[in-house]
Amino acid sequence: NSLRFLGLLILACGTALYFASLRYLGDNYSPCFDSHLPKSLIETGPYHYVRRPMYAAKLAIALGSLILSGSMWFIGVILYLALEISRTISSEEAYLLKSSLNYSRYKSRTSCLVPFVLALPRGQHNK
Repeated sequence: NSLRFLGLLILACGTALYFASLRYLGDNYSPCFDSHLPKSLIETGPYHYVRRPMYAAKLAIALGSLILSGSMWFIGVILYLALEISRTISSEEAYLLKSSLNYSRYKSRTSCLVPFVLALPRGQHNK
């Protein structure tokens, strides 16, 4: 039961993060990145800590669902979701680095999905 409670807690936190992110994103939200380009760079709320809180929330919801249900089918869902999110983030980041004001500064001070976990600069991985 404590494991199911943990799953429920992760699921609830992911859901809360998703809706908080959506609220802060406001008019910049688009279900398809290609159909609606952002009007401004959001750096408040969950976006102050991570660049992609909605994607982090979706992964948390999937992980919480796995733990809560105990169904191994969610492992495939999580892997597929992680691959799609990775592909989407890559294209979105490339676009925003070319076109958005101050995005490179914002990227350098925030983590992508997990707060306070920054990627190492290129060439620093094996040191």
